[in-house]
Parts: sequence; C-alpha cells; structure tokens
Amino acid sequence: MKSILLLMALLGISVAAHADWERMDPGTADAVLYKGAGNPERTGPDTVRVWHIVDYTADQDYEGKPFRSMKLHYEYDCGKRVLRDWLRVLHKDGMGGGLTVYWTHGPWSWVKPESGSVDEALLISMCK
Repeated sequence: MKSILLLMALLGISVAAHADWERMDPGTADAVLYKGAGNPERTGPDTVRVWHIVDYTADQDYEGKPFRSMKLHYEYDCGKRVLRDWLRVLHKDGMGGGLTVYWTHGPWSWVKPESGSVDEALLISMCK
C-alpha cells in the first residue's frame, strides 16, 4: 500500500513538473498528441524518455469505462523503432483532467507499435 501511495505522489509531482505541453504534428484522425515541453530525457545513444498527453476527440472505452485522454511516460528506441510504457494513466476528461479511469506502470517490454496507431504516430514524431 505504501508503494502505491508513493507512486501516486511521485506521479503527481512528475506530471506537475510537465504542466506545459507542446502540440505534436501530425496527430491522428481521432486524437491530438502532446509532449512535455522541453527536451526529451536521453536514456541511451538511441533512446529517449518523454511525457505525452493523448487528447481524444470523442470518448474512448476501457472495460466499459469511458475516458477522454491519456497521460503517458514512454521510452523510445529510435534505432530499433520500438517503444515501451513506463506509465499509462487514463483520464475521464480531456488533457489529463478528471478522475483516473485506469493506470499501470512498468517499465514494460519493448514493442513495435501497430500500423496506424497512436503509438506509431508518437514513435514517428519522436524519432524523426
């Protein structure tokens, strides 16, 4: 329980530190993409870690619960063209606002994003 409370406190501090968001172009047909203002955190020769907001134009569904935006902490390996989650939080309202619908933290395994997905759009934009 203490580790969950600590994680939530750190999430609040980390996201507050990234309160300024820069719009990323292009977005996708159903979402506007943002990254935390400033430079990505270099984690290796070809890897960077970045905060994102995915702001959907319409409600999305997660296990019967509607959500409108996601806050993501992703790491990209631009050499291998893969990414992994460090943190994913689904929010009821736009721009990471409102109640938390779901959250998970990693780091998870490296994955190649699906063609046409939000993850692919983020990878392409971050690894130009």
